[in-house]
Amino acid sequence: MIMPLLMRRLAALTLVVSSFAVLDVGADERFDINEGFYCYLDWNIPHRTEEAVIQYIYDGDTIQDRFQRRIRLLGVNTPEVAHPEKGQFQNQPGAIEATRFTERLVRGKQVYLIVDPDAALDPYGRTLALVFVRNDVGKWICVNWELVRNGLGEMLVLPDNKLCLEPEWYKLSKIVKKKKVEDFQAMARMYLSEGLEENAVQMYQEGIRQFPEARVLYEDLGQLYLKLNLPGFTVDAYLAYVEKHPRDFSMRYQLARTYERMADAAGMLSLVDYKKKAQEEWKKLLGTEYDQLAKDRLGLMRRQE
Repeated sequence: MIMPLLMRRLAALTLVVSSFAVLDVGADERFDINEGFYCYLDWNIPHRTEEAVIQYIYDGDTIQDRFQRRIRLLGVNTPEVAHPEKGQFQNQPGAIEATRFTERLVRGKQVYLIVDPDAALDPYGRTLALVFVRNDVGKWICVNWELVRNGLGEMLVLPDNKLCLEPEWYKLSKIVKKKKVEDFQAMARMYLSEGLEENAVQMYQEGIRQFPEARVLYEDLGQLYLKLNLPGFTVDAYLAYVEKHPRDFSMRYQLARTYERMADAAGMLSLVDYKKKAQEEWKKLLGTEYDQLAKDRLGLMRRQE
């Protein structure tokens, strides 16, 4: 069956894309907000950038640097861990998960804080900041945003939190529950807008598992593969859908064109005759709305033999 094959290759693709991503960033490259894709932040607000090395994690939204400065993450509120000294003797549901998530991302690492000088401290004297760190493949991510995106904290944008574009945070808080096909599509596109292709792949993969009939997820995923110059994975995505919907001629048309692209790229070196596979798909389009185009492509291929 094509569908299990697609799932296996989707998992493999995560490693492929991740290996490409590592090459995009030098090991000693410094954080530069001008290179970011962070549409959920308002960089027009006056701000300063500070370096910090995180030493301790209080909970999901509160951390401490090596100079014992407490830092409260803007835009998010995570469940509280137990604080017996404050009369709270039990962890709130989800507190440990959020704390471990933040700890995995930042403990012992150099991060960059984005601070609004006009609202730098909260009533408890903690520095209010957006915290950026490199992820596992060297891309800059915002810890605050990732907590909300992973369902580990609730959006909390107060009037003084001007660095956070509230409509974007609100949109994220709605789609993070991922109850509809459109939520997976929006989340994947959000990852792409931030240059996080490997995460977008994983999101489409999760969406296809939950909504195996959702044509738009297969099509978007196939187009993403093409942008990554991985047409073989595009074929897997299209085949998985066409297998169940053989009369979806629009998807079959895209499949035929992708096989042609693979044939052109592979030339004589490929162990698979992609040209033959393209011809097979074009033949299945004869007598459909793609009839004349199929005849033209088949005729051109015969002349090129």
